Amino acid sequence: MKGMNGKLLTLLCAASLIFYGCEKEEDPLVNVRDGKQVIGEECDMISFEGQTGYRTSVESDGGRTIHVAGIARDENDEPVNQNRAMIFDSENWTGDDDDLATTDWGNVLIVQQLGEESEPNDNQWGAEMRIGFLEPVTLTSMRVLDIDENEHDSWAFVYVQGEDEPRRIYLEPHGDNVGFTVDFGHIEEVIKLVIWIDGDGAYGSGAIDNIKFCVPIFGDEPTEQTNCDMISFEGQTGYRTSVESDGGRTIHVAGIARDENDEPVNQNRAMIFDSENWTGDDDDLATTDWGNVLIVQQLGEESEPNDNQWGAEMRIGFLEPVTLTSMRVLDIDENEHDSWAFVYVQGEDEPRKIYLEPHGDNVGFTVDFGNIQEVIKLVIWIDGDGATGSGAIDNIRFCVR
Repeated sequence: MKGMNGKLLTLLCAASLIFYGCEKEEDPLVNVRDGKQVIGEECDMISFEGQTGYRTSVESDGGRTIHVAGIARDENDEPVNQNRAMIFDSENWTGDDDDLATTDWGNVLIVQQLGEESEPNDNQWGAEMRIGFLEPVTLTSMRVLDIDENEHDSWAFVYVQGEDEPRRIYLEPHGDNVGFTVDFGHIEEVIKLVIWIDGDGAYGSGAIDNIKFCVPIFGDEPTEQTNCDMISFEGQTGYRTSVESDGGRTIHVAGIARDENDEPVNQNRAMIFDSENWTGDDDDLATTDWGNVLIVQQLGEESEPNDNQWGAEMRIGFLEPVTLTSMRVLDIDENEHDSWAFVYVQGEDEPRKIYLEPHGDNVGFTVDFGNIQEVIKLVIWIDGDGATGSGAIDNIRFCVR
């Protein structure tokens, strides 16, 4: 991970004084918590839909008030001490902001360009977006749009109650018009989120969307607790009909390969692949920090793990209904542009469908399922035009009662 420049560290606190300051916040729930227990959680999202114009606060989809602020930097790379947080409709873009144009994201949050008040247009000289929660939350994920090579020094700073320094997550450049998901991994007790968009010199446009979080529910009587777990595939090798989650749960797995005629082969070829020590010709699955992933083994190749180039279907079966949170996907390129996750929910006749957008060879990304409850099966379909469809999955996160 790259280091942060001195300018960011100097300005982050100074510019933030527009709200919240830099001092350590007190616990706003201290009285609520006295004598009570956490009996569950309620999850919510800030999608910015149904809201327009400059904002000092927004409403979450669940009706919670969330403070927002946007600090723009000028052409000299200096912060302007006024709030310019603005709602931008990415499906009906304005000004010269076609780099924020999307077909299905709707409203996003930007920092409005200095000197431009007539229509939403993100500031090209850099920005700091601040999200303030009225109570500590568990931060799950967010979407980010339009971090290109000019903004390669961009970060998310997560402020946790009781911690002196924020946690830092690097926002990797993906390019104009490209949206991606940042998986925060369920950071608890978050009181503030700061997005710093910047690069070499005076560059730093972009937008954020769909900030997902959960809040605790307090009560006098304890109830069944939620236990969260993950399938990382670590410590396991070879062909598998089941795997163990990190929490020791048995999870059924199967992998159906398709042949060169695009026909399924009715045998289980689910295989563990070590992405840090890749084999065969699978350098498109090579990573430095993902470790083991799950693939569907190539037909006609048994000597070493190697994902099937003609397409695959991976099945994950839970022994009890779970709340499905997220997973990581590796190596969905343009040839596999018809790839999907199918989530089977107990009591529903049809699976829920999540599109797996192509990101390219060696590129990993996170799929945020948004805490889908009562999930009994997850099917990953990797495919494209004709007989193509390699790839891998990892870090399937879920919770059980």
